[in-house]
Amino acid sequence: MRKINVAIVSIACVLSSFVARAQAPTTSTQAKVLHLTASHIVIDQPGPPETLQIGQIKYPELQPDSLLVDVHAAGVNFADILERDGTYPVSFPFVPGREGVGVVRETGTAVSEFTVGDRVAWTTVGASYAEQVIVPEAAAVAVPGALTDEQALSLAQGLTAHYLATSAYPAAVGDSVLKELVRLTSHFDQFQALLPEAVPIGRRLEFLLQEMSREANTLGSKSQDVKLSHLVVDIKSQLEKIREQVQNVE
Repeated sequence: MRKINVAIVSIACVLSSFVARAQAPTTSTQAKVLHLTASHIVIDQPGPPETLQIGQIKYPELQPDSLLVDVHAAGVNFADILERDGTYPVSFPFVPGREGVGVVRETGTAVSEFTVGDRVAWTTVGASYAEQVIVPEAAAVAVPGALTDEQALSLAQGLTAHYLATSAYPAAVGDSVLKELVRLTSHFDQFQALLPEAVPIGRRLEFLLQEMSREANTLGSKSQDVKLSHLVVDIKSQLEKIREQVQNVE
C-alpha cells in the first residue's frame, strides 16, 4: 500500500501540473539537455540518477550508410528514465540515450545527403549519451542554422505530439480537453478515497485505473502541446506502476 501511495503522490503532482498547463497559454518548448564531456555515460545496474557513470568506449566503427557525429547535446526523454530505473527491460551495462544533435565528423561511402560539417539531429538511435555516435543516414535530419541545439532536441517530442494529434486522435481546432481533465481528476479522487477502506477494494481500484488510463490517452491524443504530451506519458507510467501493486490488493 505504501508503494501505491508514493505513486499516487506522483500522479497528483502530474495532474496539478497538467491542469495548470492546460489553462496557461502555450509557450515555446525546449527539451532537457545533457551536455557531455566524456566518451559516454553508462549504467551498470538499474537505479536512481546516481547510477549514471562516465565510461570509455572504443572509437565507433563507421558504416557505409551512416554518419559519425560529434555530439553537441543529447536529449533526455522519459524512455531513458524508464530504462535507467528498470521499468523498461534493457541489458546492463547499458549506454542510454536515443536522441541528439551534433556535427558530422565523417560520412560513410554510401552517404549522399550529408557532408562533413553538416549539423544534424536524430532520434531512435541508441547509446546517444556519448561524445560520438554512429547515426544511420536515414535517421538524420538537417538542422536549420536558426535553431539552437536545445530547440533541435524537440524532435522526439514533436514526433510523439504529431502521432497523438493525427493517428491516435485527429485533433481539430476548438477541441477541448477540460472534460477529460475533470473525469481524470474525479477518478483519481475516488481512487484515493477507497484506499483507507477495510472491505475488498481490488476490483474497484483496477476499474478506476482503467478509466484514468483511458482519459489520459484521450488527453494526449487531443493535445498538440509537447509538454502536455510529456505529462500524459508520465501519468501513464505512474498508472502502470500502481496497476502492478493493485494486483496484490483484494
